[in-house]
Amino acid sequence: MTWGVHITLATRWLDPAETEGIITPFMVLYAIHDALVKPMPAGPNTPSLAESWAASKDGLTYEFVLRRGVKFHNGEPVTAADVKFSFERYRGAGAKA
Repeated sequence: MTWGVHITLATRWLDPAETEGIITPFMVLYAIHDALVKPMPAGPNTPSLAESWAASKDGLTYEFVLRRGVKFHNGEPVTAADVKFSFERYRGAGAKA
């Protein structure tokens, strides 16, 4: 499959931690990044990097099971530590723990 799109972006927009999600279209972000789950236009979220997930009763804690065999572009495996790093980075330095 070949997918082509023409869009003008500032280079910082290619890093989700550096830009507001509303600026970079999701179709572009999902072409170069992946998510644990992806929102679907007409329904619930669908699995992506996570094969399953569960929420605590109070909805404040989520547990994700990562799909086996997922790798970065360089062949290194995607680990729970990588996901944790990404969430902490996206959250920003000023975020409360």
